Amino acid sequence: MLDEGKRFWRSDIESLKRDRDRIHNIARKHEKLNLTEAATLLGITPGQVERLVKEGRLAPVLYEIINSRAPVNLFRRGDLERLRSSIQVIVSGWDAGTGPVPAVDRGPVERTKKRPLRRQETATPPDGILTLDDFQIEAAEALREGLSVLVSAPTGNGKTLVAEMLARDVMSQGLGMIYTSPLKALSNQKYRDFKALFGDDSVGLVTGDISINPAAPMLIMTTEIFRNWCLSEPQQLEKTSYVVFDEIHYLDDAERGTTWEESILFAPPHIKILGLSATVPNVDEMADWISSVRGGNVVVILEKRRIVPLAVRWLLPSGRIVSEREARGKIGDLAEYSKALRNGRYWNGTNKTADLPELSCSEITGLIQDKLPALFFVFSRGRTEILAQELGHDWDFLDNKEKRMVGKQIREAEAEYPGAFSGPGWRKLRRLLYQGIGYHHAGLLPPVKYLVEQLYAKRMLWVVFCTETFAAGVNFPAASAVFDSTRKWDGRDFRILQNREFFQIAGRAGRRGFDQVGHVFVRIDSRFPEQTGFFREKEVEPVTGRLTISPNTVLSLLCYKTDDEIKHFLNGNFRMHQLKKRKDSLELEIKIVTEKVSELSVCPDCQTLACPLERLKARRQLKRLRWKGRTREKDLLQKKLSSFVPKKCRDTEKCRITSEKLKQSQTFLHLLKQEYKAVTENANSIFNEFKEVRNLLEELGYIKEREFYPRGIFALELHVQEILVTELAFSGLLEDADPAEVAAVMAGVEYIPGKNTHVAGLDLPALHETSLIRRNLLKMGVPERFCIWSALPGALAYAWFNGASFNDLLEMSSLQPGDIFSLFRREIDLLRQVERAAAGNPGLVERLQAVRSRLDRDEVALNF
Repeated sequence: MLDEGKRFWRSDIESLKRDRDRIHNIARKHEKLNLTEAATLLGITPGQVERLVKEGRLAPVLYEIINSRAPVNLFRRGDLERLRSSIQVIVSGWDAGTGPVPAVDRGPVERTKKRPLRRQETATPPDGILTLDDFQIEAAEALREGLSVLVSAPTGNGKTLVAEMLARDVMSQGLGMIYTSPLKALSNQKYRDFKALFGDDSVGLVTGDISINPAAPMLIMTTEIFRNWCLSEPQQLEKTSYVVFDEIHYLDDAERGTTWEESILFAPPHIKILGLSATVPNVDEMADWISSVRGGNVVVILEKRRIVPLAVRWLLPSGRIVSEREARGKIGDLAEYSKALRNGRYWNGTNKTADLPELSCSEITGLIQDKLPALFFVFSRGRTEILAQELGHDWDFLDNKEKRMVGKQIREAEAEYPGAFSGPGWRKLRRLLYQGIGYHHAGLLPPVKYLVEQLYAKRMLWVVFCTETFAAGVNFPAASAVFDSTRKWDGRDFRILQNREFFQIAGRAGRRGFDQVGHVFVRIDSRFPEQTGFFREKEVEPVTGRLTISPNTVLSLLCYKTDDEIKHFLNGNFRMHQLKKRKDSLELEIKIVTEKVSELSVCPDCQTLACPLERLKARRQLKRLRWKGRTREKDLLQKKLSSFVPKKCRDTEKCRITSEKLKQSQTFLHLLKQEYKAVTENANSIFNEFKEVRNLLEELGYIKEREFYPRGIFALELHVQEILVTELAFSGLLEDADPAEVAAVMAGVEYIPGKNTHVAGLDLPALHETSLIRRNLLKMGVPERFCIWSALPGALAYAWFNGASFNDLLEMSSLQPGDIFSLFRREIDLLRQVERAAAGNPGLVERLQAVRSRLDRDEVALNF
């Protein structure tokens, strides 16, 4: 069945029309037969045909729903004819009892859990690496020469080892190094890893709410902290020789990319850069930009080869594992299934019609049980837990000895962090861990996530259901990676994964030293088969600049930078670099096409009604106007036609060809000029954005040119919702309101509730006053992105401040433990910022410190 919107080349249609036999053969192969007809064609019974379907040897191509009857399987004649030559061998195998193992039974779960096949695996080398790869050696040599380096290599190839070698060299010289990461969880993981390598005294951790050994020669920190140090505390970086940007392709992140760009632009000139990136097509462009804004040579180390190559395959709802080519061919049939069932539901006037059967995680595990351990990537926290529970009903991967080892790990974790390991959620996960099954997502408390990570690293978990953050830099490879879906919610809509996202996650498949190949499986969603993604590593999206201007950016530039430095910043960001390159390219193209247009020799009467070709077009237009009865337009065209004296042209064909070339060139030139205009306007947008925010700050009384007023001085120390928080402080609310209400207000800063988030209601004067302040700011023209606040989490902060238990908070809301933990850690970080901003008001500082200390307790104070 073809989509009515599709179009086909006329030449292809004409060719088919001339080849009637070919059309007949195609139609015959796609003829659909019912169960009885299929059995007759194969020379077997209908029951044996059904067994072929169950074993995945034969796939039905359509569910037909007629007169409200149950769906009927139909089969394509071509599939049956291909199978007919081997049908006797298959049937004789059944008779001998040596046939293939049937697909996983979809019936009731048996009481006895299934046990997987075990593979014999070679021992891993002590450091996980036998020899250094060429790209690692080249990177190390360039770093020893004191150069900035960008390393672009596939996930799992060992980019972090380059940073480890750099750290040894830097610290041996008595210098310092900073390692930045995009996520706090990743910073914590790297801190533990590097501390194990270099010792407690050599490594420190600095994030928004934690500072451990900040004087250490090697510091792990979030990129936001490094950016802030570059601007306000550059003296902290005097002994730092290198900064490592892990996952530097986060420049392209819509929310975090600005911080990465500002870090690169603001870093002191003596600091060199080591950027670690997944494979991106424009790494040379990134290096060229860094070189242009920081000076010096930037060496690009590019490794396209995967140490453990990937084998990507798709999982059909029938349970068959197929190649991309076959999967693409089946998508249309599966879409027809789904459409027919939906139509059947409407025809029947009931919602009882079942959807296409979905391949369960238990069945998938059975199909790939010789390719474990596996990471199941799921783009929904709740679904990770649901799927893990489903798998736990069917499978148990651990023997008694392994269960005892898991129990020992669990008891040690519970003893160290008793508050984190409680409640019904933990009890469910605990049972699964004893079966070698786990799940991992941001809704879990950090100690719980860490326990899952440790059990997986020690090969005590065979299947882990996780969200994509598990693949963001943390090194936990698997034999297989399974995609529950290739659709994800991006905050605005569901969309197919980008190539870069897919291969970042898929790269977790394949363990160096264990696997010859990394197995990647994509489950085709039976509800939305047409939205299945197909990916090309050679078509990974380029990194683009994402710089945006915040109030803190403007205040920091005006406070710490000269006019020339501000101009350099606005001209030197990555987006401007890319736009300039495109602008230069367009200028050259416009010049070439303009010259081509001028060189085309065209008759002077061309494109006038004196030209025979143009007169012919005009006469056709007259006929159309006459037929439509548009007399006035017809008369005007007739008059215009009469005003030209027809020219006798001896070479109309040559004139026609030249005229067509001219029109094509002029059209192309017009498009180039339009793009040039758009690029120019886009290039000016960053300057306009800076001016708009600067004018806004002047209107609000924060600054006047380069003079800072009290509000501006206060906001300079803030990095979250600077204008809103400053107005809350200057309104007197933070000083006058009850401390518990202050905690409630500050919890809502930059909080955007999820679609189905609910929290027990709370009516507090401070929340009403904050809402009024926010509305007034919006009326004054402050953009909504500078006034993000919600009263929703206020009840949680109010209760926590007043001594509620963590379980009390869980009962009050739909939030998960990890969400509440992150909410309070962000609030504690914000309170620290406000304390620094209010340094001239000791009373307010003392008040905020008291609020912070009441919040920073028990589960929220977990140091992870």
